[in-house]
Amino acid sequence: PFRHFYEKFLPGLDLEECQEVFGKNHSRNPRIYAGIKEILRFLHHKKIEVGILSGHPQEFLDAEIRYHGLGEFFDPRYVYGGVHDKIEVAEDVLQNNGFKKDNTAYIGDLIHDLKTGRSLGVFTVASLYGWTPADKLREQDADMYISHPLELHRLITKS
Repeated sequence: PFRHFYEKFLPGLDLEECQEVFGKNHSRNPRIYAGIKEILRFLHHKKIEVGILSGHPQEFLDAEIRYHGLGEFFDPRYVYGGVHDKIEVAEDVLQNNGFKKDNTAYIGDLIHDLKTGRSLGVFTVASLYGWTPADKLREQDADMYISHPLELHRLITKS
């Protein structure tokens, strides 16, 4: 979707040029949503592994994690920036780390995130407070829809 997005709005740019445009126009310290630190702390306390698959370049993603003091919540083996095909990377993460599909959730705020989770055969959670407008995400076939990160407590306490 990264390439498709830039091809739609900036046709003819190659991948390197797309990354340069992204870098010039991207906030180095984007805000995090209310409740993110709290839910990450809860998941960490429950010993639940958390990862990130992002189109943001790895150096930006690492800097954002440091800036917001989130490093303790993520094992670097599960933090992937510069991802152009989330399905491929997510499949590798699942297979190479022994994660069980019936015990894994894929949470995202992009339509492609939900498609990735479904293609993996894992539980999908649509984050209605993120990038994609909520009405567009509600049109997707997610297993759960959340309007705030702390709503993930419901998912964890059910299992």
